[in-house]
Amino acid sequence: MVKDFHYRHLSTPIAPFVFFPPSKKRDRYERGRIAIQFEQAHLNQVLAATEKKWNQLVAKWPFKYSFLREDLEQQYQSEMQLSRLTQVFSILAIVVSILGLYGLVSFSINQRVKEIGIRKVLGAEIKNLVLITTKDFVKLVSIGMLAGIPVAYFACVQWQTAYAYRAEFSWLPYLVAFVCCFIAAVATVIPVAVKASVLNPAESLRQD
Repeated sequence: MVKDFHYRHLSTPIAPFVFFPPSKKRDRYERGRIAIQFEQAHLNQVLAATEKKWNQLVAKWPFKYSFLREDLEQQYQSEMQLSRLTQVFSILAIVVSILGLYGLVSFSINQRVKEIGIRKVLGAEIKNLVLITTKDFVKLVSIGMLAGIPVAYFACVQWQTAYAYRAEFSWLPYLVAFVCCFIAAVATVIPVAVKASVLNPAESLRQD
């Protein structure tokens, strides 16, 4: 008797498994496998010694071998591909979002250049001008993140239904994602706002 262990894909529950000890009534090497643990640096020596010993004991069966890491990678190849695709499209989505936000901020602040100039003439400080021009965009980004997090959580929960065993989700990754997006939005908006705020009011008021 041994503890339950996974020997199939994790999408299936652990099923019963029977170990057959060697018996004189049947071929002791029938459908047999040997698991060997060794250091990667000794790969060639281990393979040569194992093949030699195998041919001495069961020459009628061809010597075949595989590596556990490669077997696991092949078993979970679809999950690994999905992970890589998700990473690539996530990076693309972040880049496109930042570029879009930068373009929207530039256009919006350009439309308010005269307003910023008038506020500056009336005594508004640069930090107040930056706050006025950035708070609306930061608010929109925050609302978008708050609306997207439940959708992402629901999608992850649905994805886990394909597996027999599921991990409990933590809100920490979503909080980290929210903070990172908030910082990225602020870092995108503030430089444009500062550039418009430090502009000479005489120049900003002359713009069409």
